[in-house]
Order: sequence, then C-alpha cells, then structure tokens
Amino acid sequence: MSGERSLVPEWVRSEVVALRSATGQSATYGQLRERAAALPLPSPGLVLVKTTNSVDVISTYVACFLAGVPIALIDQSVTDDVVASLVETYQPIAVVNHSAVLHGYSVSLESGGTMWQHREGPAAPTHPDLAVMLATSGSTGSPKFVKLSRSAVVSNARSIAEGLGVRDEHRAITSLPFSYSYGLSVINSHLAVGASTAVTDAAVVTKDFWNLVRNERVSTIAGVPTTYKMLRQMRWDASDLPHLEYVTQAGGRLPDPDRLHFLDTLARVGKDFVVMYGQTEATARITIAPTELLREHLSTAGRAIPGGQLTISSEAGSREGAVTYHGPNVMMGYASTAEDLVTGDELGGILETGDLGYLVGEALFLTGRSKRIVKVFGVRVSLDDVDGWLQQRGAAVAVQGDDSIEVFVESHDLEAPELRRSLADYLGIHLTGVRVTTVEKLPLLSSGKVDFITLQGWVGR
Repeated sequence: MSGERSLVPEWVRSEVVALRSATGQSATYGQLRERAAALPLPSPGLVLVKTTNSVDVISTYVACFLAGVPIALIDQSVTDDVVASLVETYQPIAVVNHSAVLHGYSVSLESGGTMWQHREGPAAPTHPDLAVMLATSGSTGSPKFVKLSRSAVVSNARSIAEGLGVRDEHRAITSLPFSYSYGLSVINSHLAVGASTAVTDAAVVTKDFWNLVRNERVSTIAGVPTTYKMLRQMRWDASDLPHLEYVTQAGGRLPDPDRLHFLDTLARVGKDFVVMYGQTEATARITIAPTELLREHLSTAGRAIPGGQLTISSEAGSREGAVTYHGPNVMMGYASTAEDLVTGDELGGILETGDLGYLVGEALFLTGRSKRIVKVFGVRVSLDDVDGWLQQRGAAVAVQGDDSIEVFVESHDLEAPELRRSLADYLGIHLTGVRVTTVEKLPLLSSGKVDFITLQGWVGR
C-alpha cells in the first residue's frame, strides 16, 4: 500500500532493520512487507491480537496494517473470559496470541511460533477505512473500542515524527505496552521515517532494560508519570547513555516539580525532556511541548502537533473553556458492537476532548476535565464508575489527584486502609494510585450534589 495511507515509506530499503530484541530476533522492512503479502487470512475481517512486546507480535500488527487488514489490539493481561466476550461481540476472522482455544475457531502456529485461531464461519464485515481498534478504558470499562482509520494512524505517526524530529537513524524502545496508544505511536512514528525500535517487555526499573538501551544505542525513551516517578526514586542518571537524545512523557500530567527536575538533570548531560498530551480518540498525541517551550511555560501541555489545531469554547469574559482538537488523526468513532465495524467517519476530524483549558499563544494549558475520566499510571479510569463502587460501601466520592485517585470518605465506619486496598485491586492499579482521606462531611452544592470543585481543592492538603 502506498501514498498517504502507507505507514512505511516506499523508499525504506528492504534490508533495514525495523524491530530487534535483546535475544537477537529481528524483522527487516523487507520481511514486514513479505509477511503482509503472506498473511494467513483466506477471507476478510477483523484480526484480534492479544499483544506482547515481542518482535513477532509487533510484526503481526505491522503486516496487517500494510495489508489493509483491520486489527484490534488488546493488552496481554486481559482474561480469557473477556477475550471470549470480545470474540462473541466482534466476530473477528482471526485471534492471535491467545492461548485458550476458542469455540468455532481452528488453531495454527505461524512464523515465530505465535498461535493463530481462524474463524470457521464468516466474520463480521468491516469498513474499508478501518485500520486499528484500541480499547477505551481500564478494568472498569465496557468492551468499547476507538476506531482509527488508516489515514488517521499514518498522519499522526508522521506528525509526531516531524514534531519530535525523528530521523531514520534513530532507535526507540518499547518502554510501554503497544496496545496502549502512546506505546503504539512510538513504534508508528519510527516506522514512518524508516527508523527502528528495540523490542523488550522488561520494566524500566530492571538492568535488562537499561542494558538493551545501551547495547542497541537507543535514542529516545517514552514514559508515563509513574515511569518518571520511579526514575526519580532510582536517582536515574542519563550521563552514561551517549546515544540517548531525548525522553518523552505523556499519559497523564507530571507535576511541575518533576518536570523541572528532568528538564534540569537531562539538560546537564545534553539531552532533552519533552512533554506531550494526547488521547486515544486522536490516535495518540495531540500536543508537543519541547524543552524550550517548557522552559518558558513549565505547566503547558504544548502546541498542537503539525497538521492539528486547538480551539477553546469559553463563556464571555473567561479564557478557560472546553478544549476541541481539529486534525486528520481524529478517530472515526467508537465501536461497541459488530455492527459498528461497518460505520464510517462520524466526527469529521473534530474531537471534543472533554478537557478544560486555555491558550497562551499556541501553548495549551489544561485545567481539568469536563467529563470524569482520568488517567492513573497511564490507565483510563471513569470516576463515575469508581463512585458507583464506593457508594455501595458508604458515603465516599472520588476526584483526580496527581496520577492518582483521591477518595474522600464521610463515614468513619469505613476503614481507609482496607478501602484503599480494595479499590486498587478493583481498578487493577498499584496501591500508590489510590489515596483515601476521611472528612467530617462531604461538601454539597445547594442542589444537594457533591461540590467537586471544593473537593478538588482539598487534594494534597
């Protein structure tokens, strides 16, 4: 596939390595193209992939994209029951890298030993523009997906590459799951310029990860706020990484003191710290705040990526309002049923982000959410879902903290430590992502509704 809808430029030579792991497994651009031409799909339909950060599974994603086959990416932690439910809902033509045998599917092993299960009957039809589907929420959400067109994925990859200055000699590393839009965009933006990615599932706190960074001469590392909090606790020093040029942060807001810390420590060794803001509904990233912009405006989310535009809908006399993003990387819409797979673009390149903020020149500053969806450790969580869970246990509500959920409890009958552990388990996040505070009385508006603005002001007191 060529032109504006091709993720890999035609000029990239076949012998150039696109993906390589610590164990020496690799895939060249030529091998990716060959794999796309030989996909084991006798009939059209959606391919559902249970992702792992491995050369073979990432190659499956790239091959499907190059072949024009729509692909839905789900995290490796998704349970067998959830996979079975997704298969029943979306009727994919194939399921890849899922170990439990599915009813109505036949099993085969493809290159690299990855398990494929092929549907024995017809698959649900899909729209010709549909390329990638990514899950919208964490463990509390429904099996709803964001639908991304081919042109949206390609345009966002190219915009990110342009905005960050990615070059063909650069090498990224899979520091995030590639079922997560931020992790996927790191791979895509390097494919878009003929660069490469070091592939690993090792955590950033391990020696294996940093050995691969050194051995593969990695030039860029991506992380969410939790990544940088861990790196700061580790007293991470990048001075012994001569090939590292810059690191990026997205997936939630990193507090200003941490931003300043990494700006300064990286600058001392000649490297850059870049902050970004994005949403899965915009394929991945919406803004980029390079080092020089952060020096001027530490709290900014950045400027719109090349080809994108930000607008603010505010009331008269107020600079703050709802943030809307306009660009070719906006999703087609959502999918909750198989019937949604055949619908076309429903948004026309305009995304109401659900965030509140204001602009200073072209720099965006975010001030809150108009919808109660937050990110914790890079995982999207509905605070309304959390409140529903809390209300079954007593008088308690949740608001957003700094990469955490802040719970305020009115009832002294609720044991804060136990509530904290139970909520963290329910959400599938680390205990440090939940904080519980007991108050005398929850603040209420005259309508009787909880005063969330007042509660938000109590965070960190």
